[in-house]
Amino acid sequence: MMKFNKKVLKFPRVILLLTALCLSGCYGAYEAERAYWLVNRKYSRFMKEFEAADEIDREKLVNKRSKEIIVDFRKMIISYPGWPLSAQAQLMIANIYNTRNEAEKAISEYKKVLKEYPALNEQCASALYAIAVIYQQEGSWPEAEENFKRVMKEYFYTNTGLKVPLPFSRSLRARGRFETAEEVYGEAVSKYTTYISENPDKPNVLLALEQLINCYGDRDKWQDAVDFLDNKIDKDPDTPLVLQSLAMSATIYETHLGNKEKAYKIYRRVIEKFPDSPAAQKIKEYLNL
Repeated sequence: MMKFNKKVLKFPRVILLLTALCLSGCYGAYEAERAYWLVNRKYSRFMKEFEAADEIDREKLVNKRSKEIIVDFRKMIISYPGWPLSAQAQLMIANIYNTRNEAEKAISEYKKVLKEYPALNEQCASALYAIAVIYQQEGSWPEAEENFKRVMKEYFYTNTGLKVPLPFSRSLRARGRFETAEEVYGEAVSKYTTYISENPDKPNVLLALEQLINCYGDRDKWQDAVDFLDNKIDKDPDTPLVLQSLAMSATIYETHLGNKEKAYKIYRRVIEKFPDSPAAQKIKEYLNL
């Protein structure tokens, strides 16, 4: 009978064990993603129909299908605790309660995101923003402001956080809180400016730029806006950020500052610097070039 060297077999066993663990992790990730995809497809269809329906049909739709989707999301969360997609599922549950006009329950579900997934900044920002909007719609302004401010303080550099200053400032102005609104605008402009300067290659820097220009625009500070944009154009290389800056600057000069000559010069710079971009093609059509 052939004898095997046990020492020789030890190494392959280790490899087999590591391989099994790796496959188990990959399989778990696949199963979690598949479970989320299946229920999220139901959720997306539900929300699409909800947005298109009138008030009567919305109530019927909510009564007929919302409970099933909530149960499916909860099953997924229990099966895959700690997963980022489980945090997203928790957000969806809260969203559904929101569609059912169960504000207190929705807020409770959003708070679970903050408690159970504190390291997931984007999801936490979305939950806080949703809570702020619910309080705003109910007229609970102190609670709304508290949550808006918290998003700006703790999660400003998420995609959700970058969008918060505008609705927050506008809600303050609508209530006559002009001084406080100006403080929020000022804080946002400072943060946007720093973020754009220090992170020109980040995927969400274009969102930050758009929000910055809107902060200037809300207060009719168009000259300040083009001063910032022109500075970015002159200093930075040919990047998507520069392309966006050029396009915005030209539009502001033409539509808000009444300087068409300056605008057309910038339009031509877009064509020269980014000849193959969709923006250049649109400008050519606009200028009949």
